Amino acid sequence: MDKFLLVEEKIFKLLDGSYTYPEFEQELKEVLSDLGKDVCQDVLNELDEKIYKDKDKRKDWKVLCIDNIL
Repeated sequence: MDKFLLVEEKIFKLLDGSYTYPEFEQELKEVLSDLGKDVCQDVLNELDEKIYKDKDKRKDWKVLCIDNIL
């Protein structure tokens, strides 16, 4: 939610003349890129948890903790 509010803040700053359009575009790109990374991380964590909990989907799999790999 904070990142959406940050986008809104940047829009208002552009509209009130605090930014040039190229500055706004660059900052928006950075905020949206960070948001995309956060969304992908959340989705991958949820998928990982779902696979871990659903024993039928992972028949004959051996689930290892990262500590067991090192």
